Amino acid sequence: MFRPTNDQEKHGDHKHGITFGVNQQDETGERDTHGRWVAGTSGNPAGRPVGSGSIVTELRRLIDETDSNGETSAALIARQLVELAKGGDLRAIKECFDRLDGSPRQTAVTISEPFVFGKIVL
Repeated sequence: MFRPTNDQEKHGDHKHGITFGVNQQDETGERDTHGRWVAGTSGNPAGRPVGSGSIVTELRRLIDETDSNGETSAALIARQLVELAKGGDLRAIKECFDRLDGSPRQTAVTISEPFVFGKIVL
């Protein structure tokens, strides 16, 4: 069990052992006495570099690339998925139908009569 020191009891976070004075800086930025970021201070000052794309952007770029035969990566992946489904792979079959018809929605079941289970009526 964590037992805070006197300084932690007076100034800091008892759970994590973080001690900050008023507007004290740690290695990444300025925090208040509770260890929270002061308004206008970034928790990640280095951050993602400007102009770097997201993973989604990169995936879209790679999916649209064509091979030497002029076939896109998306077409190759779809072909492999269909081949797996034709081979009996249930996950591939489900994925194909979900992509073509959409995922089935869960339907609510309504019971018109009370359900009797022994002496309990639901």
